[in-house]
Amino acid sequence: MLDCICIVNESVLLQSYRTVVSSVFALVIASIAIVGAMAHKSKSRFGHLPLSARGPLECSLKGTVLLSHPYFNKGSAFTKEERRDFELSGLLPQAIQTLEQQVNRAYEQYSSRHDDLAKNTFLTSMKEQNEVLYFKVGLSAL
Repeated sequence: MLDCICIVNESVLLQSYRTVVSSVFALVIASIAIVGAMAHKSKSRFGHLPLSARGPLECSLKGTVLLSHPYFNKGSAFTKEERRDFELSGLLPQAIQTLEQQVNRAYEQYSSRHDDLAKNTFLTSMKEQNEVLYFKVGLSAL
């Protein structure tokens, strides 16, 4: 009798967890859409802030330190010149990809995950490594 109750409770708990993960991902996607819409409406509103992206940002990070910073890490999208300037030779795959190619590859990897926990882990890992790619994948999923 006790074993049956535990199995039922585990399945209810797993279903609740899946619902929560799906809801959290939906909220993240909705937040991205809202922030993107707000940015399009008023481009100059946040221009005075230090992380405003009006053009290329100055970055003094180099090598593995740069690759471990999620805001500046572009993954395989660094150009040959950027790889030379930021001392990334040998630290990245030789092939250079555009952001769109990275988005397509990342979304395929995300879609290949079989359960919500694996998908959540994948997204969390992506956000910790490359914020631009994370938000672009979220926007393209809309």
